[in-house]
Amino acid sequence: MFDAPYSFELFYQVHTRYPYPSLFKLIDGAYYRAFHTDSGLSLIKVTADLTTGALIGELPLERINHILGVDTDLSDFYSFANQHEALWSVVSDLEGLPIYCNENLYEALIFVIIEQHISWKNAQKAQRVLVEWGDNFIEYEGIKHYAMPTPEQLANATIDDLKPTKITFKRMQLLIDMAQKFLDEPDFATIHHRLNAEELYKELLKIKGIGHWTASVVVSRATGAYPFVPHNDVALQAAVAEYFEVEKSADATKSVFAEYGDYAGLAAHFTLIKWVLDKYPVVNG
Repeated sequence: MFDAPYSFELFYQVHTRYPYPSLFKLIDGAYYRAFHTDSGLSLIKVTADLTTGALIGELPLERINHILGVDTDLSDFYSFANQHEALWSVVSDLEGLPIYCNENLYEALIFVIIEQHISWKNAQKAQRVLVEWGDNFIEYEGIKHYAMPTPEQLANATIDDLKPTKITFKRMQLLIDMAQKFLDEPDFATIHHRLNAEELYKELLKIKGIGHWTASVVVSRATGAYPFVPHNDVALQAAVAEYFEVEKSADATKSVFAEYGDYAGLAAHFTLIKWVLDKYPVVNG
């Protein structure tokens, strides 16, 4: 199921940097993930020898492939990057990095909203609190594996329910409102399948509380496409300042990636992942 170049090792190493993983677990070199399926919760396991299987329930292979990023051919991007010295110095050690995704638009929106204006570590704490609050889990060999709270659960939540996430009241309400939107507008859940990235980005910007950073990151996490540079991301700015030797600013970040045309978004993504691998300690797995 895995097409070359695909590096499960890089996929795994990025995930070892998550201090508070909520929807996956790394155990003895394997990746575990729980899902909602039509027949209930399912638990899958992906191992270092690139085999995937269902431990409990169904094996939603298409959804797993999407999360693992096994279907993206980046050969043209690698060829392009190899022609640009500064970019290749970032990309060369990451060849085979999967373009992994959130499971769907709902998961991407909920998680990225939590990440607005907050450190990555604290955002993960909040995401874990939210996921465990939903209490949708499979227990396997004494370990609980959680799936996302459903839109119904989150739409019926109160601000008091979400206070343990320690995000702002405004963002708590936005989470509730977005979950309600998925219930009230069933077609909204699949617009990322019907619209191209630019169209999806514009639709997201119509939602109060969603600006460029949120919309651009949601597009990428939901679809695996990287047409935009989240130039106001402070971690990306820090990475650009170090790897491309420019000032740390949104303008400098935009200027650096403008050189790479249609590959600007992918170049920014690889730059941020290199920063994560270089600067964040291994904390799990």
